[in-house]
Amino acid sequence: MPNSDADMIVQKVQSQLDTHGRNAEAHAYTTLLDELREYKSSHTECQTQAISNQLESSGILPKVAVGWLQNDFDKINLNKDDYGITKDEVANFTSGNGDVKSNLDAMLANQLLSPGDRGRDQFDDLAKRNWLGADPESIEKMDLRAYDRQDTRHRNREERHAGVRDVAAPLFEGSPPLMAILDASHNGECDGRVSERDMRRFLTAYEVNNKTENAGTGPYTPENAQYVSDLLNGKYPELTGENFTGFSARALARRAGLDHVKINSIDDYDQLVQVYADKTGKYDTPPEATQPTKPTEDCGETVEQPTVNDDHIRTMSQVDDMSHYRKGEGQWHVAKRLLNAGNEEGDSGATNKDIWKLTNDIMSVDGTKSLDAKGRTHPIVHPGDDSGVMGNIDQLFAVNPKLAESIHKLEKKNAAASAAKKTTEAATDPEEAYCGD
Repeated sequence: MPNSDADMIVQKVQSQLDTHGRNAEAHAYTTLLDELREYKSSHTECQTQAISNQLESSGILPKVAVGWLQNDFDKINLNKDDYGITKDEVANFTSGNGDVKSNLDAMLANQLLSPGDRGRDQFDDLAKRNWLGADPESIEKMDLRAYDRQDTRHRNREERHAGVRDVAAPLFEGSPPLMAILDASHNGECDGRVSERDMRRFLTAYEVNNKTENAGTGPYTPENAQYVSDLLNGKYPELTGENFTGFSARALARRAGLDHVKINSIDDYDQLVQVYADKTGKYDTPPEATQPTKPTEDCGETVEQPTVNDDHIRTMSQVDDMSHYRKGEGQWHVAKRLLNAGNEEGDSGATNKDIWKLTNDIMSVDGTKSLDAKGRTHPIVHPGDDSGVMGNIDQLFAVNPKLAESIHKLEKKNAAASAAKKTTEAATDPEEAYCGD
């Protein structure tokens, strides 16, 4: 079975899992069952069975197993009692009989009963979801409702964190970042707190700077001034809290879902910026490099010639190459290639969820629809066609941090390779820096 077919099935199920609303897992289970039945109707038994390997590696089975319990609760509860589903009842489904549904049920039953990383199986985790449950040894409908509520709360919490990270983005920009400039505005020292006075000092410094020849440079840009003014006016209560204008780096990190970094000096903010970048995939663009100073023929004055970073040029050339379709490919294949571009050896690679997200982002700028309503690839594009990634790279970076993160990692790899090459060349054939004979 072609991997792309299995990938598309996984993506349709993942899309259902990502859909807001109760019992999303139950709908994901029925979606997977329908897809497998349709696939089996046009493929051999061996090909259908091979999909299980792809499903197990995709990471969707734990939630689909919950969906199986939600959807078929009364059928799995063979004793038809009010005590819920026991392990013995789940074990009755661990062997399929060749039918698509029975095979899928067997896969999910084994998923529920298999020990996890901590030696505890998923069944036990579900059985203890509802603290008021009658029996911690069985899965009741109350346990599944508790799971649904907790999963929804977790999803909502992650969305709130993401919203705070978006609003706080200007605070993490610049070198030092704007947040560090605000913190240090009093006496140059940082304690991890930004007060209302710190913000007013920054605005005063902006006004002073605006009257000099350096107007609009460094952190004193009109955009930063407007942002700080908005903070003072309470426009972003998700950052400062209601009825407050100041905030601390620790509180901001908590609201944004970031690992806390203790701030004792302005240099500590670099570590906090790195935590933010790792979480969002938003990295500063590498500064443009300059060519080494080259002497003129008469050993006169030298002039520095600015140029685009060679590693950046090389990276963008690689991105351009990866963005063109190859034989039998669609947007999915381009997305997968781009998201794995910066991987180091041994990395597990991009998740199917992330690939599906970028696939849709590419389709929004490409205009060529290579996926039908069932998520299947059709050969509408041709080998060598441009997917439109390079022409819309900034837009794609803005809406897809995972893409930006992958390309940033690729550029770092290129820079490291260039540095290693230069070191080797310098050791074997050092240049003599002098003029004349």
